[in-house]
Amino acid sequence: MDAFSIVDGDTRGQIGPGIERFVDYWANRREPGGRPPLLSSIKRYELAAQASSLVLFDAERRDDHGYRFRCREMGARHLDFSGTDLTGKLLEDVFAEDDARFFSNIYWGVLTTGRPHYWRRPSAISGREFETYERVIAPVDDPNHPLGTLIGLWQWTPLGAAEGEDNRPARRTAGGIPSIRRGGNRPPTYRLIVEAGQFPLAKDCAFEPLALKSTDTFVETLRPVLEPIWRGLATHRAPAGTQEIALIEPSLDVSVRAGLDAVPLDRFDRFVDALRPRLEELRAAIAGARANNS
Repeated sequence: MDAFSIVDGDTRGQIGPGIERFVDYWANRREPGGRPPLLSSIKRYELAAQASSLVLFDAERRDDHGYRFRCREMGARHLDFSGTDLTGKLLEDVFAEDDARFFSNIYWGVLTTGRPHYWRRPSAISGREFETYERVIAPVDDPNHPLGTLIGLWQWTPLGAAEGEDNRPARRTAGGIPSIRRGGNRPPTYRLIVEAGQFPLAKDCAFEPLALKSTDTFVETLRPVLEPIWRGLATHRAPAGTQEIALIEPSLDVSVRAGLDAVPLDRFDRFVDALRPRLEELRAAIAGARANNS
C-alpha cells in the first residue's frame, strides 16, 4: 500500500480489502519505468464485483488555462449508492465552486505524481450522512485523452458499523464537505487543507488535538501533507501569480497564508523551517478556535 500518495480522513480503521486489491491490480499493470497502466489493460471482468463501483474522469482544459475533470463513466453500484449520475458532467456541474476546485486540484495532483490518492470520509450526500466511504483514484493512460484520465473505486459502508458506534450524522462544513465525525468517545478530528493559489497541488490530512500540544508535534503531524506540496513547487513550474500558499482548517474556519518569495525549495527541511512561523500561527489559531467551541 506504499503506492498511496496521502491518506486523509479517519484512517484508524483497516483499509478495505477491495481497495487494496484494486491498488495491487493497478500497480501490477503499470508500464515500464513505473508509468501508469493503459486503460485498455484494465479488464473489468478481472475486478469482479468492484467493476460496478468504478468511475472514470478525463482531464480537460479550462478557458482560464487551468484544468477541470469530466466524468466519462460511472458504475451502476456507485450510482445506486450515491443516487447521482455524474456521467458526462463536470465536477463544477455537481459540486460548489470551491469544492469542485479542491477536488480538481487533487485529481490533477494524481496525474502529475502518477500515484494513487486514497481517503475515507463521511458521506456528503444529503440524506446519506450515516454512511462513510473509502475512495482511491489512480492515473491511467488513454490515447484518446492525452491530458490524462483517472480511474477511481468507491466503497460505501454504514458509518461506525465496524466499531459498533451509533450512526449519528456527520457535521457539515461550508461547501458541503463534512468534517470528520465528532461522536462517541473519540476525540475530535480536524482537517488541514493546503492550497497553492490556483496551482493544482491541494492536499489535505487529518489530525487530532494531541497534535496541537507543541509546534514540533504539529509540524511532524503535517509532514505527509507538506512534503507533496514542497515537491510539487520544487519540480513543477508554478503559473504566474502563485506567490503564496494557504493553510486552512475548514471546520473551525481558521486559515493563514504564507508568502513563497523567500521560501527555499531546494530542500524539504529548509522549506518547513521557513514555514515554521506560519505553522505556529496556525496551530495557535486552531487551538484557540477549538477552546472557544468547547
